[in-house]
Formats: sequence, structure tokens, C-alpha cells
Amino acid sequence: MGRNLQKGQNPSAVTSQAYVYTNGQTAGTANFPNGIANKGQYFAGFFANNGYTDIAPRKSFYVGPKVVLSTTSDVYPVGGTVTVNFTNGPNLTKDWIGIYKMGHTPGNVNSTQWSYVTTPAGTLNFTGLAKGYYYAQYFLEDGYTTVGEKVFFKVGHCNRTLDKQSGLYLRRKYFCFLDRFSGNHQRLVGNLSSEHQHSG
Repeated sequence: MGRNLQKGQNPSAVTSQAYVYTNGQTAGTANFPNGIANKGQYFAGFFANNGYTDIAPRKSFYVGPKVVLSTTSDVYPVGGTVTVNFTNGPNLTKDWIGIYKMGHTPGNVNSTQWSYVTTPAGTLNFTGLAKGYYYAQYFLEDGYTTVGEKVFFKVGHCNRTLDKQSGLYLRRKYFCFLDRFSGNHQRLVGNLSSEHQHSG
């Protein structure tokens, strides 16, 4: 039996959002034509014999709008205020926006700065960022599930302009490289100087 439940729910204690029986099939597709009415994080589970014993890994998914992030500039001065705008957010409990240095992976490395969001759309300001390349990203419910695309910016100026032909240069303590995939140009830049960590 396949069931859809909200993240964190115990299958034996709550009613699922939807379910279908597999009728003994060993492979196939389960469709839920009525969808799920409420935005949020959910998981699909595969259970044995009309019970609650998992017989396959659960699959997490999100239902809701796709957040759009933007910054007021691509480049900010050292000591300036970085303004991040967000629209079309799900506004779930403890959604947050984190600022990360390029090359840092959320969950593995602490954010440089972060702030909760409490509205579907709004503006957050971040100050005190050191020189370097950064991105902002929207996260769900105090965790590391992301919605929408990253938005990239830099603080201060690199020692020379990014070489878009070679995509790579190295000078002093910075290196910059350009990663291109699926038509989406993303600047992935690492700062080889000291790390700045912030809980979140």
C-alpha cells in the first residue's frame, strides 16, 4: 500500500493525505489525482499488508509555490547592506533565508548569516559580510530543504574580473570559477581565506 503523509507524521497515528493499494504488483506507478490540498513537506511511504511496516525507503517531496529570490545588486561594498527580496514563499513555520559563501554546502557548513521569514513576500537585510562571493537561498521549516533558485552576489571586488572564457583564475587568496549546466549559469566561487561561520 502506498500512502502520502506530512513530514514528521507517524503512519500508525494519523490518517494519510491519500493512499492507494498496489494489489500485489511488484512495479508500477501510483497516481493521486486529487493532489494534496495544503502546502508543506510530505513523504510517500510503501507499507506491507495493509499495515505500517515500511518495505521501501520513504520519498520526501514538497507541495507549494516556488519561491523567487532577488538582490538589489550583484555587487555590494564591504560594510554595505545586502538586501534580499523574496516573493511567492510558502511561509511555513520557521522558513528561513541563509547566506552562504560560494562552495559551502548547507548542512555541512554553517551559514555566514541567516534570518527567519514570516511573510510570503518581503525583504531581508544582511550587514557585516566580508569580501567574497556568496549566495542566498530559501529553506523550509528550520531545515535544509530548499525551494526556488539560489541568488548570487559578491561583496567587494575580486583582484581581477572573472575570466568568462576560461572560467577560472587564481590570484592571491581567491579563486573563481564558472560552472555552466542546463543553460543555467552559476558562479561557484571559493574564498580560500578564513572561514566565517554562523549557526543556522
